[in-house]
This record gives sequence, structure tokens and C-alpha cells, in this order.
Amino acid sequence: MCTENDALMIIDEVQTGFGRTGTWFGFQHADIEPDIITMAKGIGSGFPMGAIVAREGLEFLPGEHGGTFNGGPLACAASHATLDVLEEIIGDIERKGQRFRDGLAAHHPPRQRGGLMIGVTLGDRCAPVKDYCEEHGVLVNCTSGNLRLIPPLVITDEEIDQAVRVINEALDS
Repeated sequence: MCTENDALMIIDEVQTGFGRTGTWFGFQHADIEPDIITMAKGIGSGFPMGAIVAREGLEFLPGEHGGTFNGGPLACAASHATLDVLEEIIGDIERKGQRFRDGLAAHHPPRQRGGLMIGVTLGDRCAPVKDYCEEHGVLVNCTSGNLRLIPPLVITDEEIDQAVRVINEALDS
């Protein structure tokens, strides 16, 4: 049981977990050991599910933990299927991220810790680049002047090359 005086490291892996950064969890890129890890999104390939993992010795009493998307049978089945797929592909996610990095490096070096969570700082050019990409079949997100790429983990090399080509065309225009 934790008391109000205990200091805990809680890591939010809702977006960065389950292979997104090339490792099972984003925190694995640093030399840290969290006490609690929160996870969702990737745990069920987008199917509504959430979970936490806590280090040994932590105890949650009734009423101390709850959630909207905790493990119902369908969500657990989606998570199980996701884990089966991830076990097969996780070793290739970093290489796919490197392919994006190499392809986009000529314009603006992408920001990424690893894997397939990629940002490119564009400032005022972001919205027109996003629009160009969308018109040419590549869906990207533009947030606060940053082009944000979060492709599916099962993206193929051909799809990466197509996305890189369209993004580079947009950056050249």
C-alpha cells in the first residue's frame, strides 16, 4: 500500500507504448525503472482498453484505481491479438523509423526517439504541407507548427517510401 508521503515514478505510455518508439515502451530508451506504467491505445491496436502495471510491492485498495476502458472480454481479446502481432514485428520497427529518418533528413531532420513516432518542425509551413500530403494520399497531422507522423506499425517499406516522397514534394513546393 502506498501512503501520501511516498514518491512514485509514474510513466504514461498511452501513446508511446507497445512498439511505437521501437521498444515495447518508450521509457526503455532511458535508464529508469518506473513504479507504475499506464497504457492504452496500442495495447489493443486502438480498441478501447486501458491498463496499468505496477512494480512488486505496490498495492491498490478498493476505490484507489479505476478506469473507463478496463479489460472486458472483447478488449482483452483485441489486446491478446495485438501482442501476438507485436511479438512478430517489434524487431523491425526501429529499422522502419530509420527509413523515415533517412528519407526526410534532406529537408528537416525529423525528431524521434526511435521507431514510428516522428515529428518535423515546420512552423507556418506545416498546414500547407499537411494539405498537400492529404491531397496526395498521405495522412499526417499538424500540431503547433509540427508535422506529426504516427503510421501503423505494420507499414511496409513501399508505403514509407511513398509517404517520404509525398512529404518531400510538399516541402519542396
